[in-house]
Amino acid sequence: MKDPLTEDEVRLLLQQPNQRQYAQYRDYVMLMLFIDSGMRVQEVCALDVEDIDLTTRCVHLPASKNKNRKSRVILLSAEVIRLLQELITETRQYFDTNVLFVSNFGERLTPDGIRTNIKKYAKRAGLRKTVSPHAFRRFYAKHSALNGMDLFSLQRILGHADITTTRRYIQLNNEDLVQQHNQYSPLSNVLRKKRREY
Repeated sequence: MKDPLTEDEVRLLLQQPNQRQYAQYRDYVMLMLFIDSGMRVQEVCALDVEDIDLTTRCVHLPASKNKNRKSRVILLSAEVIRLLQELITETRQYFDTNVLFVSNFGERLTPDGIRTNIKKYAKRAGLRKTVSPHAFRRFYAKHSALNGMDLFSLQRILGHADITTTRRYIQLNNEDLVQQHNQYSPLSNVLRKKRREY
């Protein structure tokens, strides 16, 4: 069992990059992408500009860039698409490249480089738990499920071959269970409907 990130911790992490500096703005956009998509760090590193469809707001991840060698489509929020578009424009001012996330020298970022940067932001935020790119993947899975996404859709988005793998990502604590019970309790629904009838 991993200690998953909370929403407050994610908000705190997002406050750490100084968006006035190119590298930290790039990291901010990347954190937003991790949170919004549940993508693996290797997949994010492998992204090229042509993998992003700004019109349909999705990532077309080809089989060659996917862990299980099956292509998949990952939908993105309007906010993340806007940030990616801004990053692409800014990157092209400095570098002649189609790589989405580049270093200060115009080279493709590596998973180790991304892990190092995330640890730096976690330390700056004062978080005591281990924060890695995979922590955002677990956060995405758990909160998508808590917000009502069905397990089969989540499995496809995460690119899991087996649904038991997806289930392991959703670790609910007692507080989560209380919240879910309060929201979905059959008795609460019965009583709400009964009150409306009177």
